[in-house]
Parts: sequence; structure tokens; C-alpha cells
Amino acid sequence: MSNEGTSGINQPISRRTAIRGAALGGAGLAAAALIGCSSDDDAGFSSDGLTGGELIVGVGNDLNPKGVPYRLQASTTGMVVRHAFGTLLQYDEELKAEPYLAESFTLADDAMSCEIKLRDGITFHDGRKFTAEDVKWNLIKVTEPEQRSQLGQIAKGVENIIVADERSLRLEFNRPMANFSDLLVISPMADPDTFDQIETGMFNGTGPYRLTEWNPKESVKMERFENFVMDTPVIDSITFLQFQDNQAQGIALEAGDVHYIHEQVSPEDYERWAAGDQIKTRAAIERGSGWYFGLNCAIPPMDDVRVRKAMNLAMNRDRFLNEVLLIGRKMTTPWPTFSPAFDKEIDSQVTFDLDAAKALLAEAGYPDGLPEPITCTLLPTRSAQIRCGEIWQADLAKIGINLEFKQTEYAEMIGMLSSGTFDQAWVGFGYGFAQFQPATTVQVAFPLRYPNTSNYEAQEWIDVVEEIKNASGGGDELGEIYDRYTQAFVDGHFVLPFSPRTALNARAGNLEDYLNVYGTPFFERFGFTS
Repeated sequence: MSNEGTSGINQPISRRTAIRGAALGGAGLAAAALIGCSSDDDAGFSSDGLTGGELIVGVGNDLNPKGVPYRLQASTTGMVVRHAFGTLLQYDEELKAEPYLAESFTLADDAMSCEIKLRDGITFHDGRKFTAEDVKWNLIKVTEPEQRSQLGQIAKGVENIIVADERSLRLEFNRPMANFSDLLVISPMADPDTFDQIETGMFNGTGPYRLTEWNPKESVKMERFENFVMDTPVIDSITFLQFQDNQAQGIALEAGDVHYIHEQVSPEDYERWAAGDQIKTRAAIERGSGWYFGLNCAIPPMDDVRVRKAMNLAMNRDRFLNEVLLIGRKMTTPWPTFSPAFDKEIDSQVTFDLDAAKALLAEAGYPDGLPEPITCTLLPTRSAQIRCGEIWQADLAKIGINLEFKQTEYAEMIGMLSSGTFDQAWVGFGYGFAQFQPATTVQVAFPLRYPNTSNYEAQEWIDVVEEIKNASGGGDELGEIYDRYTQAFVDGHFVLPFSPRTALNARAGNLEDYLNVYGTPFFERFGFTS
């Protein structure tokens, strides 16, 4: 079942309005374009009538502390980091930056500097005071090459950091940084004193929950941080319980052994639960992330764009949506429909065409197909992506390409993602950060930036990435730059998006949830009803 046009998720925003929104820092983009398809009414957060207790969250992979907190990760690690390490800013329901750990944030009119003042009374989980010096340390640390952080490219735009007192600092930039608020929304604040212990599971942050127990490949436990500077969380503790597959998670939810599953609900379970009244469901579709097949241009024959394009043309996105994903839309470019960079015409250029794909292979010197198999690294816990891969595998065989899957664990694939060391192809990961300003997306998302996971190095691509990073115009001028990027992306055929990374969530009937405008759970605002 395609959800195009339902629940306000895909309500169109005019290109003029969207570009204006980006120029104003994202204000004015409708939250309705991001969250929807709820099986229950959502009137916003209120703790009235909610009680705490232990929240059990079903997950499909383990905590991966390597690279925490700057090397951003989704799933288990992302949820743990989000609740252990605070950020200076958050986005409100109109994607406008608002203070969080910061008490105030003022970006200069020329976007060449900003002033930050911290809230009074912020402490790390071990009780040490969080100060402006800690902010300075983090913004420098994230730029170090060994961190391999998606955020480093943005943070390198900070030329000087002047600490005025324990709670105040001024940042001066080496170029206009209209998207700087994105960095402060995304970037977690770590403790310099215990930073070297993070890989052992010592997550000493300023967030609403502190990490108290980690049983590798089994569970992770977090407990409420009583001295959290913002509102006291409702939920007392969170346990992330690891399962081998989505089906096992679903059985545990039905049995009452799990209270919440984020992103990893199978479409079939989602539809079944949504039709009943025992389990609540919610889908977040247009949230700035997407599923894709990646191709490593550094390994032949992926270095030939004709081969890559043939593989793209052999992708039957309609079947992916109608037979596997069921909820969402098909896509060939990386942007959500609410982004100022989304262009419907460019997004519709790539179509399923096996005859054209076969002709391209012949043009590349392979009239009888590729002589050797293509190895595709596969994340085994993502069942929907496996099934899409099997459909693609069958269609590729029709044009003479033998796709062979190689299962790899999540932690190992994360390392490949950041270092560009995948095999010829991979599937199971999604890209993110397209919900932010395009200048942030092309600096932060490993598959979409330069240098990138695919090792794609066409000069046209490099130039247009730099254009977006340094763009300071507005209106039609920005639109033209975004279109050049998107066209260069499509012409490169190195990342092959096929669907938004729809978050299919499910929870126990007595649990109330709270997700932000791009589908991230705020567990501190969850609570049980009587």
C-alpha cells in the first residue's frame, strides 16, 4: 500500500516557499510534511496522566561505541547517544533552531559569527560542571581527522572561539555559515576528561539519561539523570533489548516483553497492528533519510558510469514499494519532498528499463553481461532491504549481472561506511541529514558528500558540492545550485536511492510516545498510562 498523498505527509510545498524557508534557516517548513500516518491522535506532548517505570525497546543491533559521539549513527547507538549526550540547540516543530543546553544563540546578520550563552546549572553525569570551555573543546575535537566525523567539515568553518566566561562564548567563521545552527542541533557535547573511555562504554554526557549497563550483543540500560537541566524525564529507565530479526521483535511486542520498536517494524506487521486496537503504530515517511544501494566507484567495473547506470535502470522501484515496503514513495534523488533541493522532474529521470540497461552494458564492452559476479555487502537484520535486494538481483540477472550477497555485521559496516571500504555494492544502510539545509547535507551525509563512501570523484560533482557549501544567495539562485547538485548526483549513478527511510514504529497500547519533526524518539517524553 503506497501512502502517497495521505495524512498530510506528502502535501506539496511550493519551490518558492521551500527555498525561502531554507534562506531563513528552515523556518516555515510544515511539520505535517514529515510525521504522519498515526493510528492514534497526537495532540502534542503532555506529561499529565503519564507514569514512569522501565521502558523496554526492541532493537536489531548492538551498541557500537567506536566513534561516539561525533561519528553519527542510527539505530541502537544513535538512540543511546541522543539521550546520553546533550546538544546546544534543537529544532522546533517548524524546523527553527531553539535553545536546549544553550540559553541563547544569536547568529550575526552576515552569518560570519555567533554568540552562545549556556543555561545555568548544567552538569555532566559525573557531576562536573559543563562550561563554555567544554563547548570549545568539542567544536575543535570534532574536526580532528581521526574522529572521521560527518560534522567535521561544518565545524572547520569556525575560525576562532573566544570564551568570555563559564557560560558565554563567541564563534567567528572563515566563511558565511547560514547553516551553522544545524551543527549545534546535531553535535553532541562530550566530556573532555572521560573522552578516552567512551569506547569502553563510559558515556559521560549531559543528556536526560545516563548509560549504566552494557551487555554486548544482548542489552543496554540507561537510567534517568536526576540533575538534568531541562524538564525531568517521565520514564525512569530504558533498556534496549537486542533481537536477531524483526519477526522476533514483533513477537516480543505482542507478548508484552517489549514496549516499543523504532524503525524496525515489518510493513506486514505494521498494517496488521494498525488495523487492530492492541498495539499503536506510527509512520514517519518524509523525514530526510532514505534507503539506497551504494556502488564503490574505486572497484572495477563500478568505475565505469555506464555499468553503474545499467544497474540503476535495472532497479524496479515500483516492485520495491508495492511488494515489500508497502508504505512510502519511490525516489531516485536524495531529497525529501519538503526540501528546497527537491526537484520532481529530476527525481523522475531514472526509470526501470532492462533493454536500455542491457544496451549500456554492451556499450561498456559487456554485450554478454559482466564476466565476474558483483559482491554486495548486506546487513542481515534489515529484512525489507534484503527482499528489495533479491528483486534487484533477479532483474540484474536478466541483463547479465550476477549479484552475490555477503552478510556483514553492523559494526563492521559502519567502519566501511566512514572509510569507503565497501565491496562493489552494499545495501542495508540508509543515508540521513537531508532534512537539514542542503549545505549541511552535502557536508555531513557520508554517501552524499565529497569525499564520499562511494569514492566518487567526478570534478563536476566536487565543484557543485563546494558551491552548495559556500552558497550565500537566496531564491532562484539557490534553486539553480541545488538543481546542479541533484543532476550531478543522478548522472553519477553511485548512490541509488529507492525509497524514503520510513520509520515504521509500534508501541504497547498503554505507552504514549513523542517523536520530533523528523521522526526521532524523545524517550524522556514517553510515559505509561494507567
